[in-house]
Amino acid sequence: MALLTWVTLGLYALSCKAGTTIWSGSFNAYPTVATFDVWSWSNEVGEYQWYIHGSQNTSHYLALSPSFKNPADTSETNGLKLTIDTTSSWNGQPFERSELIPQTTQNLGTGNLFYHFSISHPSTNLPDSTVEHQICFFESHFTEVLYNVQEVPYWDAPFDAGTWFNFAYDIDFTAGTVGLWASTGNPNPLVKVVQNVAAATSTNSEDWHLGVLRVVNSGTPEDWYYSGVYIENGPITTSVGSGTGKQLKMFPVIDHHLNQHFVYEFYHDHVVDDNRSRTNADTVWTMWRNRIYWTYRLPVSIHMQVDKPALLLPMPVTFKSDIT
Repeated sequence: MALLTWVTLGLYALSCKAGTTIWSGSFNAYPTVATFDVWSWSNEVGEYQWYIHGSQNTSHYLALSPSFKNPADTSETNGLKLTIDTTSSWNGQPFERSELIPQTTQNLGTGNLFYHFSISHPSTNLPDSTVEHQICFFESHFTEVLYNVQEVPYWDAPFDAGTWFNFAYDIDFTAGTVGLWASTGNPNPLVKVVQNVAAATSTNSEDWHLGVLRVVNSGTPEDWYYSGVYIENGPITTSVGSGTGKQLKMFPVIDHHLNQHFVYEFYHDHVVDDNRSRTNADTVWTMWRNRIYWTYRLPVSIHMQVDKPALLLPMPVTFKSDIT
């Protein structure tokens, strides 16, 4: 079984709009993957910037087909298949990256906005469950979806092949808060699984990375499906097709050592709280492996001791969510 997470320092296009779309990432604007190559820094056209990828042709990393989209999304002809592999190193970095970025003159960092997208993966070219993946993240990583991370999540769920996950980041740039709406399958409507909390919200309107970053440059190819991408102002559109969604149950993970609704993060199997043992860190890491996650970062940092030099790390408020 695989799992996803949401984090913040990081959704889906709906059949009827409650808010106003200020940027559409619909793949209807791309009749073939060659259309992505029309964009350049000297020719900023289309819905996406496409420059963060490996050395191969665009068709090696991107593909369009109706089989790659959420069946509940009736507004799009095709979904996007995005591939990463050992050729996906970008700009000499030791990561594998295939990422699209909104191309727009709109201000995507003002007021209360909802960043929608749906993701899935097939039963072949599976995500590597032993390696961290960063998905649909901002440059500052104030919120993102993660796969197989070494930290306790705020929301998580099994990331099973063939299951569509519909998300909306609920970002209030004025108040400096972020929350999460989510549902699984289709056509299940979004429900709010994490209430808005303080976060270091910011964007220059061209730093939301729609795609995948795998933190090592090794391993087998992976295929990821994307559908229903758009950004709207409120009120949020919650319907995905029609029907009743599965309720996502949320409950806090409590640190009994602090007796508060705080937990420390885990980095590279090292717990940042020096009052906990390495064995405990490895145990918790095993618990969260193979899930997808969502989390956020508070706009504060504190010094914490680890069994390596002290790091300046953000302190997260953590929630776990299971599907009932």
